[in-house]
Order: sequence, then structure tokens, then C-alpha cells
Amino acid sequence: MRMTAGTFDPSTSKRILRATGSALGVVSIAATLALGWTSSTTAHHGITAQFDTSTTFDIAGVVTDLEFVNPHAYVYFDVTGDSGEVVPWRCELRAATVLRRSGWSEEMFSPGTEIAVVGSPDRRDPQTCYLVTVTFVNGVTVERYGQLTPEDMTVEGSSDRPARLAGGHPNIGGDWARPQRLLGGANVLGAGPGQQPPNAMGMGMGASIQRTELGSSAVADYEWEDNPRFQCMAVNIFADWTFDQHVNRVLQEDDRITLMYGFMDIVRVIRLDMDEHPADIEPSRAGYSIGRWEGDELIVETSGFAPGYLETRDAVMHGSGMYVVERFSYDHEAGTLTRTWTAEDPEYFNGSYIGEDTVEIADIAFEPYNCSDLTNEHIAETA
Repeated sequence: MRMTAGTFDPSTSKRILRATGSALGVVSIAATLALGWTSSTTAHHGITAQFDTSTTFDIAGVVTDLEFVNPHAYVYFDVTGDSGEVVPWRCELRAATVLRRSGWSEEMFSPGTEIAVVGSPDRRDPQTCYLVTVTFVNGVTVERYGQLTPEDMTVEGSSDRPARLAGGHPNIGGDWARPQRLLGGANVLGAGPGQQPPNAMGMGMGASIQRTELGSSAVADYEWEDNPRFQCMAVNIFADWTFDQHVNRVLQEDDRITLMYGFMDIVRVIRLDMDEHPADIEPSRAGYSIGRWEGDELIVETSGFAPGYLETRDAVMHGSGMYVVERFSYDHEAGTLTRTWTAEDPEYFNGSYIGEDTVEIADIAFEPYNCSDLTNEHIAETA
């Protein structure tokens, strides 16, 4: 079925705005519509569980709604065929909080807006797609990872923050995020300073870890769908701090420091007025943290974890006996907060799981994640 897009005017077609803002290629709405369902290869890597990203098709219609939510936003639009029938469609975008950080807004997809989409098909839902690019009525095309935020965008007041608090400790309070980086014309997640490439086990470089017999048996029946993120659950205190470049918030007080994760809403309270962990800790994904200042370095010791995953790609688990030591250091001149960590759990793995990450003063304000997974929305409606 050939798709049409109402009042699109091909004469307004402009050049593609890629992630770098460079002018590459020309997209004509008329050409888009003429392609219909024709498939083509894309630069996107691999095949996901939900979408077949090895192929794309072209479709156009009129926006009816937008769900600007996490972990994925969805734009809804009506597509009118040659015979006049109207078919409701939806296409998946990135997480709403990450889109906002990249300069995208809900106003871009106001009801009545005409759009043309290059997308990859959903494996189960014939009227859902993975949005690769979107072209608006003025002919401007934006790629999925397109950065629309001005480079000099900063949170109000972040440039004049004091280096230290009145008590003399480094000022680590505020909003922090993993830096967004461009590489080869596309936004690359995890390319910021301090981010380490994975080793063969999918962990940070330097992670000398080997599963014990218990650790191996715990993941013997692991399937990709077991990833807690697919159930709107946090994974761990390590990866979730920088995952998908969400903005975190640090609340700094004399007797405690609270870490509010921008991904999956982990909240960690670091108690600075305790020398040891209590005996009756209620196990949780965040664990129970106590901390102290050693000079300008914040040392955090955490125990009391609920069993969970260190790594979901290669299915590495930890148990309730995991013990973690983190070290936070603040560089006022660079505006960065660096964390190193060492985790040990002799029951589940030998050696130590170690890593490092760095976040910068955020370019937009923190907001709660409030996970609302719409992946199976259409499937549930038709079941």
C-alpha cells in the first residue's frame, strides 16, 4: 500500500540535518512517498529483539498524539492510503529525558503536524516502527540521535558555583550527566571521558572477574528478556549512573549525601555520621551506604544489596553479600565528578569488579525517570 501525507509540499524540501548539523544529501517528500514499503539497508547495527534494524521503510502521516515518556517516547500518527483508509501508526523514539537534553521538544510533534518517517519494522506489531529519521513539513530532516541543543547550553547558575562548601568540603551537589559526544556524524552513547570500552565479558576494562560455581549456576537459564530494564527496574548502582546519558542529582548535606539517579530512579543515601553498617539492613538494589571524607575524596562503602546483575549482556550476577567501595573526586576547573569503584562478592565471582566513570555539570536540570514502558501497548490492545 502506498502511503500519502496530505498537504506535504515537496518544493519545501531541505537538506538533512544530521547529528553534527552538517548538510548531507537531499530528502524530497515526494521521493519518500514514492518509496512506500521499499526496504533498504541502514547504518544501524544489528537486529534487536523488538525491531528488525537491518531494514527500513518510508511512511508519512499526520501526528495525532505523543507519549513523551521513558524508556522510549512514541509519536502516534494517522496514515492515509490511496483508497482513503486511515491507519493508525506509532514510532518509537529515544527516552524523553534524553531527547530533551538533545534539544527535542513535545512541540515538535504537536497534533496535526505532518511528518515523513524512515523507520525499521517491529517484529510483532505491523503498525509500529523504530524511528530512524523524521522529516517535517518544512523539509527539515532530523536523525534519531540528532543533537538540536546549542553547544553553549548550560544550567542556570552552573558557571559560578563555588568550589567548596562553607565547611570546606568539595561542592559536589547539583545536577550531573555523562557527556554527550559525537563521533562519525552520530551520537555515540558512552564515549565521554572516563568511559571504558567493554572487555570480552562486557565489563569495564580492568575487571578481573571470573564466576564461581554458584555464579555460573545462577545465570545458567538466563535469557535476554530477563534484563531488569525490560521490567522498568534498575540494574545496579554502577551502570545506571551513566546509562543512556540521563541527568543525575546530588543533594549534599552535612550528615548525608543523596544520589538521585536519572535512570530508573535509584535513590542512594550516603550516611556521613556512621562508622559501620547496621546489622539489620533491608536488602535493596541501591544497598546501604556509609561515607567519609578523606581530604577532598569522598569514600563510600555499600553493602546490603538484593541479589542482581553486574552485567546483563553477558549475564553476570552478584549476591546479597556484595561489598562495594567507591571513591568520588571533584575537579572544579573541569566541572567533572569522577567515581572509581571496587566490588567483591566471593560467593558469585573471584577477584574484584572494578571500574571508573566521569560525569559533568549537566546542561539541563534533573527530572525523575518515571518509567512507563509502552513496548507492548499495541500488542495488549489486540490480544
